Amino acid sequence: MQRESPSCGCRPVGITGPFWAVSLPDRSLAPSSCYILEMTLGGVRIKLPILAFSGLTAISLAGLLLLPPIPQDQSYHQFADQRTIFGIPNFWNVVSNLPFLAVGAAGLWRFRQDAATVVFFLGVFLTGLGSSYYHLNPHDGTLFWDRLPMTLSFAAILALVVGERITARAGVILLWPALAVGVFSLLLWRWTGDLRLYFWVQFFPGLAVLSLFVLAPAKYTGTHYWVLAGALYAVAKVLEFTDRAVYSAGTLLSGHPFKHLVAAAACFAMLWYFRTRQPTPPRTAGTFISAAQSGGVPEYCPWRDRVMNAAAEEAKDQSKSAFMPGRSQSQT
Repeated sequence: MQRESPSCGCRPVGITGPFWAVSLPDRSLAPSSCYILEMTLGGVRIKLPILAFSGLTAISLAGLLLLPPIPQDQSYHQFADQRTIFGIPNFWNVVSNLPFLAVGAAGLWRFRQDAATVVFFLGVFLTGLGSSYYHLNPHDGTLFWDRLPMTLSFAAILALVVGERITARAGVILLWPALAVGVFSLLLWRWTGDLRLYFWVQFFPGLAVLSLFVLAPAKYTGTHYWVLAGALYAVAKVLEFTDRAVYSAGTLLSGHPFKHLVAAAACFAMLWYFRTRQPTPPRTAGTFISAAQSGGVPEYCPWRDRVMNAAAEEAKDQSKSAFMPGRSQSQT
């Protein structure tokens, strides 16, 4: 079945399989999003990032059913450093949330261009309040208010990445069900004592970010800020689970206050991303072919070698056509 050419001007270059095909743009200017790999299923064209994201969502949610219920460990509330200073119990665990308030307020002040951005920084700001409230008197009831704002930010991150790597409309649509699932995961925990869905809400956006960064091009510059934020968040999680070990090492603070500071630094990296990002420049077929010849095909392409070879062959054909008699340069 013949495939309809997309409106951006992309056309197949002969890299096909039983269910998939790779497209490159023609000589007209085309945005970098045209380089997304596409698959055909039953004559319907589906972009590979959409397929991968949908599959990852379904598989990870189905995987939750294979896990036993995960209860909240009550020893989690017993933090290593419980000192009361200036009349504030668990002083360092409380005041180390101040950076969340600062980053969240700055983001809300400067970036209000779309709902997902607002929700992300609102979640960061409210995390500063909710976490402080929890650490004043740690137990399951107050922990709910610590985790609730974080689910807002997790949902917003998911919507932002989908909006930037797939389509803006998809990100807008995804935000609201993602928020609903996040809130429901906490209500489910309080009703049943099971944290499985909440853990999915917390960690699935990270898996989605990795997959979409590999499979889809960036709409904006500054991807390294996303990478930095992810690395800092991973360090923060390590510090969360080494709270007592860090304090036993003779440091001024235990691991949990450091976790707050590092997680706030991750949020600041995202703040800086929104401050400095620029739309990625458009590309032409010629620049893509030149990149292929020099080994510069984007690394997110799973069939990198085949794309490079096909683009090089197309460049060779163009070169031959340019010297055919009776054809003008505009025809080549």
